[in-house]
Amino acid sequence: RKMRVAALQAQRGMPEFGAFRVNVTKEDYLAALDTDPRSLVVVHLYEPTMPKCRTVNRCLDLLAGRRREVNFIGMRLSEAGDSCYNWDSEVLPVLVVYRAGEVVTTFFQVGKDVGATFDHADVESLLDTCAAFHELPAAPLATKGAPGIFTIAADAPVTTFHSSPYDK
Repeated sequence: RKMRVAALQAQRGMPEFGAFRVNVTKEDYLAALDTDPRSLVVVHLYEPTMPKCRTVNRCLDLLAGRRREVNFIGMRLSEAGDSCYNWDSEVLPVLVVYRAGEVVTTFFQVGKDVGATFDHADVESLLDTCAAFHELPAAPLATKGAPGIFTIAADAPVTTFHSSPYDK
């Protein structure tokens, strides 16, 4: 009971999103990371010509209604700019999870091992492997300078769908 009360108090004043915003620009992306340092932001890097990317977009659209405290956005890989210029489309779809403007984890090749029939429950299970989805948000932090676009530190956790504990 105490944990639930603490969770409710931590969520008080948190922004609610409830919609998946697709085709965001770099400016929209930076603004999303700067909304509230307690909020999680899930960025889907995609190309609309790829069937799995379209499926992930549909999944995130459903999840955005269920996980209103998470800001789900989609940005075309070509919009991401120089930092993703040399990325091969084989890594798509990519989900990058942020908190307070910092990368929490990155999932490459979402849906690779489940084939063309994966759905929102599979994507939700993948996101649930990220510890940040189970942590209570901290009090608001002082914001730092603008985060770098898709800078992934060498020691940042990187996961592909096929290494998920749900597949074992």
